[in-house]
Amino acid sequence: MYRWDTLVLLQHYLDSGLTKTAIAEQLGISRGWLSHLLRTGQLDRDLSEAAPARRRRLAGETKVAAVTPLITERLATYPLRSAARLFTECRAAAYTGGYSS
Repeated sequence: MYRWDTLVLLQHYLDSGLTKTAIAEQLGISRGWLSHLLRTGQLDRDLSEAAPARRRRLAGETKVAAVTPLITERLATYPLRSAARLFTECRAAAYTGGYSS
């Protein structure tokens, strides 16, 4: 979501007759994002009201939570165990997540 002053400036550029390409270059955004702002009516909304609250993902069970006890136990027993080896052991224990998690 853009700040209100950016949207006001965008509206000013549109009113002055600049092309979408020129406006996008001035604001440092892509023409696609500019088109999205226009298409979704972002410029038509009342800028004096507060911005809508951001949607947040509900906290839930993560994939790594299922293997956390295994990881804790392995690191307690073998403190120098590599992450790659831990990942292999977690995969063997039916972990379906990725390495970076």
